[in-house]
Amino acid sequence: MLRSLLLLLALSTLTNFALSATVNVQAGTGGFSYSPDTVSIAVGDTVVWTVVGPSAPHTVTQTSGGCNFMSGGFDSGMLPAGGTFSHTFSAAGTFTYGCAVPGHCAPLGMRGTVTVTGAAPPPPPTPPSAAPAPPASSAAPQPPPASAAPPPPASTPQVQPPAPAPATAPAPAPAPAPAPAPAPAPAPAPATVRPPAPPPPAACATGLTACSGLCVNLKTDVNNCGACGARCSAKVVIESGTSRPASRSCQKGLCVYCFTKPAVGGSGGQTMTSAGGGGAAGMYH
Repeated sequence: MLRSLLLLLALSTLTNFALSATVNVQAGTGGFSYSPDTVSIAVGDTVVWTVVGPSAPHTVTQTSGGCNFMSGGFDSGMLPAGGTFSHTFSAAGTFTYGCAVPGHCAPLGMRGTVTVTGAAPPPPPTPPSAAPAPPASSAAPQPPPASAAPPPPASTPQVQPPAPAPATAPAPAPAPAPAPAPAPAPAPAPATVRPPAPPPPAACATGLTACSGLCVNLKTDVNNCGACGARCSAKVVIESGTSRPASRSCQKGLCVYCFTKPAVGGSGGQTMTSAGGGGAAGMYH
């Protein structure tokens, strides 16, 4: 039986070896090319790339066409001169690849194609299953082991009730701290009473002038004669030891004073007029 199994395994190994092949490709031949750049193999064959020439390093990186490098395809990484990379193709189809070193694939054109044809090799034959081993001879029955004596029941410990915890007297509540007396609020400062501002003088009529809030005529007002505040003061005349007051008036902005000279010898008196705030001198009429 063992000899038959070994013979089947050897035949399977020889069959697989005869069905699969290896193709060699050089990378860097002539500078920037694969030689050969196009190979045709069968499913299960292996391609081995070897880097040659002074233009190393190079890569063998699968593309989706042209120089569009694929993520997840076969990739050798950077290979120095003398470095090798192999890949076994297990499916039929056309596979393109190139050198991923910048500038090598494009514009220098370092790329190649692998065309895989045919079906996958048949699996090796399954070796026959070995004959089942004969059952072992039944041994003489052994006497049952003597049963061990049951252990004595364990005594149940007496559980003592827990001792009551001593009662603790409640802690006295802390006396509340006396609240601080509120500070007396400062008395408000007495408000300063300001006298009302005098009302602005009303617009005076034509010919009148505003003086101290009053509309006056500067030509006739004795307290504002000719100008605001120009007052015609009172005057007296002394003659022959006798003083007599003079009447006053404002005429055309000038102070005018009039006083009467007493009659002499029973005849009528005379009136003297003085203008401009002068002395008693004037003219009788």
